[in-house]
Amino acid sequence: MKLRAISLTNVRRFAGRTLTVRDLADGVNVIAEPNEFGKSTLFDALHALFFVAFGSKSTEIKALQPHAGGAVQVSCEIDHDGARWRLEKRWLSRAGARVTALPSGQVVAQDDPAEDWIARAIGQGAGAPGQGARGPAGLIWVRQGQAALEPDNRAASVLAQAARRDLISSVAGEIDQMTGGRRFDQVLAGVDAALADLVTAGGKARAGGPWQVVQVAQKAREAEIATLRGQVRDLTEALEARRVARARLAALTDPAAVAGRAAGLLAAQAAAREGEDHARQIAEAAREADLAALSLTQAQAALDRLTALARQAGQAEATLQKASAEEAEARASAGLAAAGLAEAEGR
Repeated sequence: MKLRAISLTNVRRFAGRTLTVRDLADGVNVIAEPNEFGKSTLFDALHALFFVAFGSKSTEIKALQPHAGGAVQVSCEIDHDGARWRLEKRWLSRAGARVTALPSGQVVAQDDPAEDWIARAIGQGAGAPGQGARGPAGLIWVRQGQAALEPDNRAASVLAQAARRDLISSVAGEIDQMTGGRRFDQVLAGVDAALADLVTAGGKARAGGPWQVVQVAQKAREAEIATLRGQVRDLTEALEARRVARARLAALTDPAAVAGRAAGLLAAQAAAREGEDHARQIAEAAREADLAALSLTQAQAALDRLTALARQAGQAEATLQKASAEEAEARASAGLAAAGLAEAEGR
């Protein structure tokens, strides 16, 4: 079995994104990137594809899940038994496994049968992933000085130690062949010559050499990356502004919203007319109140005059009565005087 491509989706720092490594060739393939780029993530995901069942919710799988959550997906393409295959697994949400023949796209195994297919392909035999031998008898897996991940129990630890011993013995002959005699000297001389093209005796990049060219190119790429990040930030803000504008436009142009605003406008217009009518009524009532107040003032003045006249009439009536009484008294006195005069004249 030969690995030709690796793809992982929503794994650790690649939340919501897909990382793909293609065109893996025969022999040694080197993946070189800065720290924290995701190299270990790539290999941990590949390990899960081969050795962890799709139904697992173990700490090992949850460690692959990004902080945002979601399903973890890993796939690879392999050459096996003279054909090309794609192996896929998905954990935690809608979990499943699938083996697809390429380039036809025919699914040859799914879920548990797919697990058995993968186990047979890596030399473990059918059964749950993670069981059986892991070493040159099957798939060789060496990661940071270990065969697979740290074992969970003593039996697994014994298998891991046996795998490491088998691995060392399998490459011991090649190491002896390389390090013995003139061939090793030739290799060292070749390495020194290649290194001299890259660096000076002081360990600095040689002027005009490939390393310096790469350094210059790297600085240019870093400046370009900084510019592109700024553009991405600006575009992200612009896209967010456009999203908000589109949402507002959709809200404004929605037929139900338009009908609601039209109904609200009609209701507001009716309320405005009603308010205007009410304002006119209030103004008319105010004018009537002013007229009534004026009439009341005039009536009060007339009443005051009538009251004064009545008071004067009463005083005149009293004077008249007094004068009448005085007149009657005078008349009585005059009668008495006349009687006295007549009596005096008769004598």
